[in-house]
Amino acid sequence: MKHLITRIALTAVLGSFLNAPLQAGVVDTELEAQLESISPNQMVSIIVTLNTRANTNAIKDKNKRQRRAKIIKEMHAHANLKQPVVIAFLKASGATDIKSFWITNSLAAKVPASLIRKLAKRPGVARVYVDATLSAPVSNAALLAPPEWNLSAVHAPEVWGLGHTAQGVVVANMDTGVDVAHPDLNTRWRGGTNSWYDPHGQYTTPTDYAGPLISGHGTQSMGLIVGGDTGGTTIGVAPGAKWIAAKIFNNQGTAQESHFHQSFQWMLDPDNNPLTDDAPDVVNGSFQTAVAGVCDTRFQADIQ
Repeated sequence: MKHLITRIALTAVLGSFLNAPLQAGVVDTELEAQLESISPNQMVSIIVTLNTRANTNAIKDKNKRQRRAKIIKEMHAHANLKQPVVIAFLKASGATDIKSFWITNSLAAKVPASLIRKLAKRPGVARVYVDATLSAPVSNAALLAPPEWNLSAVHAPEVWGLGHTAQGVVVANMDTGVDVAHPDLNTRWRGGTNSWYDPHGQYTTPTDYAGPLISGHGTQSMGLIVGGDTGGTTIGVAPGAKWIAAKIFNNQGTAQESHFHQSFQWMLDPDNNPLTDDAPDVVNGSFQTAVAGVCDTRFQADIQ
């Protein structure tokens, strides 16, 4: 089976954010179809996108730390200005599990089906759609391949020979988690409460578990990036880098889109303090989000 694997390289400073209003008052086609077949009182997991974004285009500071801090503050300020009235409406209407995403100026919640069309008509609401569930990728171990063939293919040893091993770089992973006890990874974990995130609240320290058939994918992908040489040869392309990680998939190997949004938001400000320069330099995301041949843009706003 062929999978569309989304590889996301995310620099520590995310790009420009649009301030122009989006299309207003739309209930997604998939969600509309679902509403036709369920009772009005059934709770539905949704995401609500508001019709403006923080205007960060004017932030031009050359210093990366200062620029990122201002971007985060601007996003927080915009969300705090636009979201409270919608959150109040959701709470008053029986919504539960409300989550705020300042990174995209959107919200996730579980709401009664009868509320969805009313919500879409609220001022400031652009779109309401299903908080879809996605599945984790399955690890594919290469058979009969020579050890570290991938490193030779990209000429990594030649780059190391020039003294470049990604020293001082922090790489983040969005996957099934990472096994911090792995001997090729444990000394490369940055460590601290700002270096591991589990939006499901299942693990407080780096762990790689997403069911018996899927667990290990995040450790595998992180090893390919920063793995050491405990086995006698270096296995990662950037062995001098440190890593942090978000475990986007739960113990059953699934995640809702809102868990991805939470994780992207955490990546931009891991300790929830804009003045602390602790965002990763690069983010790797390896997960299936669509069928082959389809360009999936559901997380475009998070990385734009």
